[in-house]
Order: sequence, then C-alpha cells, then structure tokens
Amino acid sequence: MTGAVIIIITYCGSIPSIVLYEERRRGEGRIYTSPGGSIDKGETPIEAAIRETAEEAYLKFPVEALNGGVKIGNCYFWVVFINKVDRQKFLDIRFGEIKLKSVQKEMYDMTHVPLENLVDSVRAGSRWVVNITGKRIRLRKEFYDALRYENTLFGLIKNTIQRL
Repeated sequence: MTGAVIIIITYCGSIPSIVLYEERRRGEGRIYTSPGGSIDKGETPIEAAIRETAEEAYLKFPVEALNGGVKIGNCYFWVVFINKVDRQKFLDIRFGEIKLKSVQKEMYDMTHVPLENLVDSVRAGSRWVVNITGKRIRLRKEFYDALRYENTLFGLIKNTIQRL
C-alpha cells in the first residue's frame, strides 16, 4: 500500500510546533500522527495527501502551500505551514457542526508538539513525546519510523521553518 501524509507546522506563541491528531487503534489505544492515508486509484500522491487532510483534519489549502516532498518507504510526505490550527474549531467540527458518518470520524483530538520535543524524543529512540501542555503522548509507529529518517523528513520540516 502506498500512502500520502501532510505534516502541519504552526507556531504556539513563538514555539515552532507540529500539529498531531489522535487516532484510536485496536491494540494500540490512543496514538498521535499527522493526517494521511492511502492513495486512491487515479489519484496522485499529492492529491491524496490534500484529500486526506481535508477529510481527517478539516483543513484545506492549495498545492502551492506544500513544501518539498519526500518519499520514505511506500509513503510520500509533504510539509505545510498553517498560521493557526485551532483545536476548538477542530473539535466543534468533529463533534457538532457537521454530521459525519462514524467511518469518517478517524481523528478524535488534536495537539501541538514543540518541534524540539519531537526531535529529542526521536533521537532518544522513543515513540513518547511531550506536547505543548506537558502531557506525554505516543506517536503512531509508522509515523515514528518515518521520523527516524532525520536527514529527509526533519530536513523538510527545518526548511519549512526557515522559509517563514
């Protein structure tokens, strides 16, 4: 299976952060990851990444907003900077404004993780990372494995922040 993921970067105050979404998976419980998923037939990887982000995180943006792009294993990754990603707005949409079918409700919550915390955890070999409120959360294994390719994915994130 080939997948596509968009990593969302924002600032919490003056702290560069990555926005992660909570998933609930049988056998793993609550884990956190970026929006993404499978590439549908006839769809390009970048189209799939944008579609999945709209479906899971309720965020829309043009292709031009995406920076770079790397392939790690069978998955494509892009990074986008969004000035503000509002948890309350996400929750309002998720649980109230629109009536989603249960199969469409893949993401349950969102959080911001300072990039420094993410880098430190990955370099220490841990799937556990501390979010902006000080809570320890666990990364989805596939997402963590992709982050371990520091020279590619972290380089793409760093280049995005430097352009701001």
